[in-house]
Amino acid sequence: MPVEVVDLEEQLRRAITLTESDPFDPAAWRKHAEALQDLGRGKDASEAARRAIELAPDDAAGHFLLARILAQVGRNAEAAWFFSTAATHAPGTPSVAMDRALALEADGRSREACEELRRTIALDPTHADSHTLLARLLLDQGDAEAALEHLRAAALLEPASADAQVRLAYVFERIGRSAEAKRCCAVAVALDGTVFARLGLGRALDLPLRIAGETIDQPRR
Repeated sequence: MPVEVVDLEEQLRRAITLTESDPFDPAAWRKHAEALQDLGRGKDASEAARRAIELAPDDAAGHFLLARILAQVGRNAEAAWFFSTAATHAPGTPSVAMDRALALEADGRSREACEELRRTIALDPTHADSHTLLARLLLDQGDAEAALEHLRAAALLEPASADAQVRLAYVFERIGRSAEAKRCCAVAVALDGTVFARLGLGRALDLPLRIAGETIDQPRR
């Protein structure tokens, strides 16, 4: 742990050197913000990111970075706004839409988050992770049938994903379709014999939908 702290401090010193050598370089200010963020200095990081935006207001990278910093410190309404401006400058970027959806959900605006993901899927129906995240939000709202539709789409798009089959099994069991749940479990094990141990599950139907790692809550980008 002490070694990591030293490395982060060195990273910050290098970032400061960059901004001092060229104070009008937005990329240097973004590196400065990232270094501060890594050190847990959210307020200072947000100020550095805002400086990057001032220098390059049409660059999505600055808006996206500030949104991430704000989300990390729990300022989700502001984060959602800056994710939106990032999307304006870089349209058609599913990862930005997913981050905005998560910020909206954290701000208590789950239905807006669903609409954000539906727009993303309309533009790119092959983005499996958008289907996966939308399914989780819909399930949280009690709409298991709609969630199932999107989990099926995600599983079709990622036929080699054992995790996708486990998610399907969970929802099938939740709506009382145990035979289909068992079939999905069998497929999951055939794809990855360690899937249940990896997810920390004794059996498929113990699955909580919010698990750390590559799950319905935190899909891959």
